[in-house]
Amino acid sequence: MTGVTNGVDATVLAVELAQTEGETEATLNNEIKSLWSAHQLNEAAAKHSKEELRTMRLDLGCKLHQMKAILARTGRSGGWAAYLRSQGLPRATAERYIDRHEALSNPKQIDSPETVSETNADDVRRLVQSLLPRLRQVLTTPSWVEWFLVEVAFQMETAEAGPTSGPVDEAGPVSKGDSGEPRKTEVAPLTQAA
Repeated sequence: MTGVTNGVDATVLAVELAQTEGETEATLNNEIKSLWSAHQLNEAAAKHSKEELRTMRLDLGCKLHQMKAILARTGRSGGWAAYLRSQGLPRATAERYIDRHEALSNPKQIDSPETVSETNADDVRRLVQSLLPRLRQVLTTPSWVEWFLVEVAFQMETAEAGPTSGPVDEAGPVSKGDSGEPRKTEVAPLTQAA
């Protein structure tokens, strides 16, 4: 008899859970519709300040996050994408708002050392190679290359946005007692430095 009672209790519990989830989904659906409509109207009319729009986007991100948790599960047959289409809400926009909500909800995740991968020589080499076209346009003399490298080192050490001390003219950095002409130092090409 206990087995029958437990089976009935489990069935009742499952029905109540499904009803609760269905009610939650309906409530979230109404809130998302309302927020998205208000967002579109406010953005188009520009009646609200940037702060009000920001707050509205954060609320929308929170609700979308909750709805995605319900619809983007196994067995929902693409319910999340279909839902966004039915609301006329671009998926990229929804995902961006959700990402912002998650980032603000869990700031430790951003600063967590586990999320930062270890840098290696190939990473640095790829970065330098991606910057080379622009660097070659700006760093036209060996003295500018040297000054750039010193500036990068200074900024990395101090984490300040201000420039390094020392005079710089249109021809390049000028050292104390210098005549103003760029220094004639030999600097190894950036590709050989690694």
